[in-house]
Amino acid sequence: MNKLKLNARIDATLGDRVMEKLDSLGLSLPNKPSGQIPDLPADMTTLTSRDVGRLLSEYCSWLSYITPRVAMAKMDAKAGKAALVAAKSRKANPSELASLEADFLYKDSFASVLEGLEKATLRKKEATSREISRLIDTGTGKESRYTP
Repeated sequence: MNKLKLNARIDATLGDRVMEKLDSLGLSLPNKPSGQIPDLPADMTTLTSRDVGRLLSEYCSWLSYITPRVAMAKMDAKAGKAALVAAKSRKANPSELASLEADFLYKDSFASVLEGLEKATLRKKEATSREISRLIDTGTGKESRYTP
């Protein structure tokens, strides 16, 4: 089974159930790409078409890795909120409530940060894709698709 590790505090039961379902469908989560998410160059017009293609491929790989983990982090935050609401409704002791609230806030914050990273990477991918279109349209060895 492909183990998902978002953080040390993830609800193992929820994560295990999701991973078991994915495995039963013959699906697995992509492995982490090597290195870090590349920065978007200040001026992409200085890159070769091959470099732009490689950059687009890297952003796509990172998005394939991040996106399912955003979903898992959101599920983890929802489970944390549900546990907090349940504890409040049964009038749990203050220390348990404080612990559950801190856990929920951590999980919710983690999901938000991960979602922000996903959105930033998506914007980089979109900018890179636009540069590939520009390269095609300006005729880097081929005629523009939009010749009048």
